[in-house]
Amino acid sequence: MKIKDICGMLRKEYIMIYKLLYEKKYIIEHKELRDNCTGKDAYELTWSGRSPEANITFDLDLGITQIVDALLREEQFSMLFYDKSILQVEYTIESNKIVKQRLQFIKKCNKVRTIKEIQELEGEAIEVEGSNWFEEESGIPVFLRVDYDPQNHIDLHHAKSHFVISNVKDFRIPMSRNLSLSKFVELILHQVYNEYSFNVNDIVVHADEITKSEKLVMHLNW
Repeated sequence: MKIKDICGMLRKEYIMIYKLLYEKKYIIEHKELRDNCTGKDAYELTWSGRSPEANITFDLDLGITQIVDALLREEQFSMLFYDKSILQVEYTIESNKIVKQRLQFIKKCNKVRTIKEIQELEGEAIEVEGSNWFEEESGIPVFLRVDYDPQNHIDLHHAKSHFVISNVKDFRIPMSRNLSLSKFVELILHQVYNEYSFNVNDIVVHADEITKSEKLVMHLNW
């Protein structure tokens, strides 16, 4: 498959997902997925307006409030959920194949509020000068990330496709194969928002790439 076709397929999936999320009122904003030529037969596909500020999520010296505030201020997201949770989507394509992918979901607090509850909180904030429900929100932050990075594969230590929880350095659960955006969003809605009516057929399907050694340890398979 040519680069143009891969970009088109990924963009088609992205559009399908944000339309479904708007329909279910889970997101309030999205950025278009833009491609940027980085060399011969090489493209980066990410949200419009991506800046180095997006890398703040890897700063282990910062707290969740500083990280989320910076991402929201600089609009470093692909999709913004109704509760100000953030979804980031990035791909690198070289020589007609995906060579790097990052799907990341960041939620400031583990409290899951309904759209109605958020609207009520925002209404109270308007009535009380200086009040901001989001700034006052406290709890355990939620970081969920899926990376696909075959070029840096180290058997057992750095699986080609791996699942990261809580942004812990070197925390990588091996995955049987690269995860599509559709299935990542499905995971978020099922496990974070308890929304089980969201089920989509994959547009993008990946082959298994897990090694024999990685199959012998705890790993994710579906």
